[in-house]
Amino acid sequence: MDSGLEVVVIDRKPVKAAVTRYHLKRLGMLVEFASSVKIVVSVCRKMFLNMEVKSNWI
Repeated sequence: MDSGLEVVVIDRKPVKAAVTRYHLKRLGMLVEFASSVKIVVSVCRKMFLNMEVKSNWI
């Protein structure tokens, strides 16, 4: 089963994050996890800037 959903789990407790990841993967979701919102925002900002640069080249 592949739902095609991508999920980011944010939890400072790695064991809880791993258990959540396990259950979400069983539902067919692609799961990444981070320990803080700051990390996720930083990664998303970099991804957005890369997409913006690529779209300006087209």
